[in-house]
Amino acid sequence: MSNAISGISNMVAVFVLFICLWLSPSQLCASSEEILNQEAQRRHTLAKPLEDALKSSVLMAQQGNVLEACDLLEKTYSATSESIKQTQLGANVRQKLSQ
Repeated sequence: MSNAISGISNMVAVFVLFICLWLSPSQLCASSEEILNQEAQRRHTLAKPLEDALKSSVLMAQQGNVLEACDLLEKTYSATSESIKQTQLGANVRQKLSQ
């Protein structure tokens, strides 16, 4: 899961850099950390359902409910935004679904 967070952090850094190029220097100093924190929180919120579904599906599969686990993971993945699907978390989910 730390890879997923790392991937999200990298994407957030690129986003902040892009925003910073559009801001004046005084705005940049005052709000870059706030923008970074807001974007990190937003992306974490977007990734949380998929992260939870991945954890739940692993437990369900270990308990013998493989079809139910796959169904939960597929439905959650299909409802996830493209930006989250492109993270390490998305790659982990695709790997689990292909097994």
